[in-house]
Amino acid sequence: GGAAAWKKLTGAQIICAHDAADAMIKGDEHAISLDVARQHGYYPVDYRFPACTVDRKVGEGDRIQIGRWTMEALDTPSQARGHLCFRGEIDGLKVVFTGDIVFYGGTIGLIATHDCNLQDYARSVIKLGKLDVDAFFPGHGPFELKDGGKHLKAAAERFERMAVPRNYF
Repeated sequence: GGAAAWKKLTGAQIICAHDAADAMIKGDEHAISLDVARQHGYYPVDYRFPACTVDRKVGEGDRIQIGRWTMEALDTPSQARGHLCFRGEIDGLKVVFTGDIVFYGGTIGLIATHDCNLQDYARSVIKLGKLDVDAFFPGHGPFELKDGGKHLKAAAERFERMAVPRNYF
């Protein structure tokens, strides 16, 4: 939601998932379920999602250079169709940034919106559970610098047993 402001303030390049780019370009609040989240009090009533130009669209396997580090995009539709995770190596650690898909303890961010699909979520978490990861950085809550893959594996194992991991929210 802050992309337009950051771009204006800093000149930052806006990189977005292929599946989310149209919503970003149009500022489409329904496409990102902001209208529902605002209605239920997760965002202030006056909060808006301003349209923002997208400089680059990325998806599975695309690489993004951040200073001296390179991150690889992973398509992980889950809480939203255009959700991405990023993995790479930073100072010898294999890292993953999971956004809103898996949190500390193997919890997940399942929400009742039109673009949160349980089957996509399960496939994405199982995919993440196969990664070899040291450091784990979710979009909310605690992170792990050592054996971070255990959080991904815990969530993946639940889905593999046809169960749903505990919800973070």
